[in-house]
Amino acid sequence: MENIILTSEAQLTQLLENAVRKILHEDEPKKAVPERISGCRAAVDFLNNEAGYRISLSLIQKATAAGTIPCRRFHNKHLVFSHHELLEWAEKNCQPVGDMSEVTLSIANNANDKIRKAKGGVK
Repeated sequence: MENIILTSEAQLTQLLENAVRKILHEDEPKKAVPERISGCRAAVDFLNNEAGYRISLSLIQKATAAGTIPCRRFHNKHLVFSHHELLEWAEKNCQPVGDMSEVTLSIANNANDKIRKAKGGVK
């Protein structure tokens, strides 16, 4: 029985909490979410990398041209998005990555099969 260490319940609890945080990487600083996102490319990066949506640059550009996505224009060219409004828009209009139902996958596969057949390809 070597190295017997006496400790209080509070000290033991603190040691265990620190160990669990270290395992779960909670000690790493969290990324700050910007209040404003400047430009379409930054909006796409935010939605793809931070919010979990797979969105293309062309979709964002088309939505801004149509006025269906919340954004502010400066000098009629530069676009600025609020990250809260951008997330609300994405929740209503986009599907999160990995959230495809069986029905959606079936429809997509059938559409791809029809396209292949129309081009003369094999199923």
